[in-house]
Amino acid sequence: GRSEVLPRLRRGDILTHCFRPFPNAPVFASGAVRPDMRLARERGVIFDIGHGMGSFDFEVAKAMLAEGLAPDVISSDVHLYCVDGPAFDMLVCMSKLMALGMPLVEVLRAATVNPAQAIAR
Repeated sequence: GRSEVLPRLRRGDILTHCFRPFPNAPVFASGAVRPDMRLARERGVIFDIGHGMGSFDFEVAKAMLAEGLAPDVISSDVHLYCVDGPAFDMLVCMSKLMALGMPLVEVLRAATVNPAQAIAR
């Protein structure tokens, strides 16, 4: 689980599904961010939403954003089982972050420049 993997991640490593719901959510049931997530961000771990079928939760995302932990990368993780929802496509994934208050310029960076830099492109 998250608690076994997260401490091993280093600067530049990518944590995908960083806004997933329970049981491996990055926040407690109270909405408070887990300390290991803060430590990972401080170490330079890259947070990627990797939306997919069940790896994005609005309440988790809201809690993370409220604590200043916006995603570095927005990816759709679209596959056969989520192309008809809930991820649909990249624009829907980007729109969800904007609906939660992430500024357009940050959303655009997280969907373009940041992922390219994360893989050294």
